[in-house]
Amino acid sequence: VVDNAEAGRMAARHLAAKRYARVACLSTDNPWERARREGFISSAAALGLELAADIVQPEVQHMNDGRMAFLRLLTTNTIFDAVFCTTDLLAAASVSEAHNRDLHVPQDLAVLGYSDDGSAAQWAQGLTTLGADAAALGRRAAQLLLDRLDGERGTGELEVVEAVLEERLST
Repeated sequence: VVDNAEAGRMAARHLAAKRYARVACLSTDNPWERARREGFISSAAALGLELAADIVQPEVQHMNDGRMAFLRLLTTNTIFDAVFCTTDLLAAASVSEAHNRDLHVPQDLAVLGYSDDGSAAQWAQGLTTLGADAAALGRRAAQLLLDRLDGERGTGELEVVEAVLEERLST
């Protein structure tokens, strides 16, 4: 399992290291994204970043849902220089809608996403993203299953995998 709260903290540390000062967060309301959001917000505060806006979209299944979340962010009329999106779909929609409004990424606005499946490059070319190394996660899951079948592990044991940052052009 991925430590989603730590992924949010990693996002805040990355944006702070890049010297962004006023950040926003876009997420949906499910346990995984909630953990990323809370990790990001608490770490951003500890790092001295100003949380300019925090938008929780009820549901994001399509690019248009993500665009609506970004538009909600823009309607807050706050100034921010970076946004952490708790999914790459939200991040890709944010990049797309920013471009529609003549905002340049990352010059006007940095965008950082999170991928559960390594699909960031498909959503938006050059998208900086966090996520688990899917191949390593799959290998580890297979080994755990084999260990369990051999009686070396019991049920209910969890292993936490750290998120990996894939820095690209959007930050």
